[in-house]
Amino acid sequence: MRWLNQTAALTFIALRTIPQRLGTSLVIVIGIAGVVGVLVSVLAMSEGFRHTLASTGRHDRVIMLRAGSDAEMSSGVDRDQATVLAALPGVARDASGRPQASAELVVMVDLPRRGESHPNNVPFRGVQKAAFAIRDEARLMEGRRFEPGVREVVVGRKAAAQFAGLTVGSRIGFRDSDWTVVGIFESGGDVHEFEIWADAEVAMSAFRRIGY
Repeated sequence: MRWLNQTAALTFIALRTIPQRLGTSLVIVIGIAGVVGVLVSVLAMSEGFRHTLASTGRHDRVIMLRAGSDAEMSSGVDRDQATVLAALPGVARDASGRPQASAELVVMVDLPRRGESHPNNVPFRGVQKAAFAIRDEARLMEGRRFEPGVREVVVGRKAAAQFAGLTVGSRIGFRDSDWTVVGIFESGGDVHEFEIWADAEVAMSAFRRIGY
């Protein structure tokens, strides 16, 4: 029991000397609490970001990228390659026999946040008609879909809430061209709600791209 008596004595001495070292003790406690608070915040943000990205995935949805690419923006697919990929036997088809595939273009555009003037990056996605069937969670809240061949866009709910000029009927300018916002969509809170969507062919022309 000697070790127990020593432990009790040391604990008693430590408690009795707290008033003499109150300042130092508070600094240590507050410092540790601050570190724990920052760590919890970072982990929460990381988990929220991971959940937002992962929520766009499904067991029957596939993204095809160029060999060696680990993200859409670093990938590149030629037009003839896109046609071949869409015709693969594993690709689902609609009632009319058309493949459920959307060759897309993903770039960043600069728009200011509401109440600010300096630009921020906003994902701009050029999609084909099948994109709305593939991502059937994307539902219009306001307005309509963009017309093919026209410089019209639909914007995600969160992008419309955060960035200036993304209300239905407004016009936004980038790449030496003006685009009309014709609709706002929501997709269950996933990452697509931060994006702007337009017709893929029009987007490729505006951004001077020859491939998806």
